[in-house]
Amino acid sequence: MLTLQTRTTESAARTLFLDIRTGVEQTVTDWYADNLPPAATLRRPDLAGHLARITMAATEGLFLAEQIDDSSDPDEFAAVIVDIAFAAVGAIP
Repeated sequence: MLTLQTRTTESAARTLFLDIRTGVEQTVTDWYADNLPPAATLRRPDLAGHLARITMAATEGLFLAEQIDDSSDPDEFAAVIVDIAFAAVGAIP
């Protein structure tokens, strides 16, 4: 609910949530940067950030889907994220 709130003045809870989310996204970006092939990050310096953003969006979507219908499979979700990362790296000339 905090992500959907919009007010002239941000609530302390929303501000804290957004700060934590930003920190998590940076941690995921750093992980990708440390684990992607060096050649890929040299050719696409923004790749780690892009993959972190899609991972965050997918994770948030999975969380929302789980709240609506608890039929999601975390292993399948992880496999999709891995496929996305491999496809992104493989698409770099």
